[in-house]
Amino acid sequence: METRISIKTFHNKFVTYDNSYWKLKNKIRANGIKTNSSIFILTEYEEKEEQRIVSLKTCNNNYISVQPNEDIYCNMGIIGVSEKFILIENGDETYSFKTYNNKYLCAKKNNTQRLVGDSDELGNWERFTIQFNDNDNHDNSN
Repeated sequence: METRISIKTFHNKFVTYDNSYWKLKNKIRANGIKTNSSIFILTEYEEKEEQRIVSLKTCNNNYISVQPNEDIYCNMGIIGVSEKFILIENGDETYSFKTYNNKYLCAKKNNTQRLVGDSDELGNWERFTIQFNDNDNHDNSN
């Protein structure tokens, strides 16, 4: 099943992609329309041992991928192990993404403003709000 989503961080910023890496930017325009660079396609696969396995695809058909150095890129055209995540419902209307190497996606709030896959523990920076966008109107520009 595929669903169009936007992902908001604990820091109240939308996750967007820019070129081949992810940044955290406030991409909501004054009229409330999100750009394509903040829209992702969440694909759910079969549940494995009661875990929801998902991938995230950008509007330009690239999948996000966790690199061995725990950086996050959105430049993969195919789905492999590093493009799949365990989607965790935290029970407080937030979600977390666990990577293939048992780390959590983390929204760093420092000079880099990047999303990385390096957290061992689930804290606030590893919690995201998912907004479902299937009925939204979207601007086609980045």
